[in-house]
Amino acid sequence: MATGFMSLCDQILSASSPYTPYDVSKKPLSTLLNDMTHYVATVVQVDNGDDSIIYGLQILLLSDVERVRAASLRALRYSIHRTTIFDKFLQYRLDYLVCRSLTIDLRNARERLEAYKFIRRLFLLYPQRLPHSFVYVLDAIVASSHFISIPRTGNSTPIVRSDQMVKCCLELLCEIALQNPHILHDCHAINTMLKYIVDLEQDELRESVLYALLHAVDRFTINDNSEPTMIDSVDPNGPAL
Repeated sequence: MATGFMSLCDQILSASSPYTPYDVSKKPLSTLLNDMTHYVATVVQVDNGDDSIIYGLQILLLSDVERVRAASLRALRYSIHRTTIFDKFLQYRLDYLVCRSLTIDLRNARERLEAYKFIRRLFLLYPQRLPHSFVYVLDAIVASSHFISIPRTGNSTPIVRSDQMVKCCLELLCEIALQNPHILHDCHAINTMLKYIVDLEQDELRESVLYALLHAVDRFTINDNSEPTMIDSVDPNGPAL
């Protein structure tokens, strides 16, 4: 079984390489990617099988082809419910590769969406074991919520657009505040959420953010010095206006 998955990964790498000549007798890349997702979602647990899956997906996450990385994230999402897969995911620090897929914004919307869906799925399954790196990257995307300029060809005026993942990341931070507010304190994400509240140009999620922060305050033990408080969680200079 393990050998079969590694063979499938080799076929995907070969089919996605621009230097490999097209062979009509072989499966197309889209079919191979679907086979990979079906494999990790239906395979029974065998000796060294999870090691093979994690190792193969790690290689595919380093691929130069965006659709291969997106499919690898989807395969991770379909297999992360298995505790052994999750433990090996943390052991090999694949969370850094997921963060890379979420932060890079170079016309790879499909990959970013798969990375976001994976983080959300992992949080729903293991809310108390969410890697700090995920909170840091969500916080960074929300904190940098500004217009991004995309240069056009020639000397024409660049196209200006906003990052569509900002609201999604903020919504997920609100959910994290309801389930595990202490990790927001550890990653200094509460101050970013406070900045969003006072930003008059962003009012669609203000009530949700405010409720999440109030819930986080309620979870903190204010009179116990061993627990963080709202004052400890924010910038001493206050949120920037």
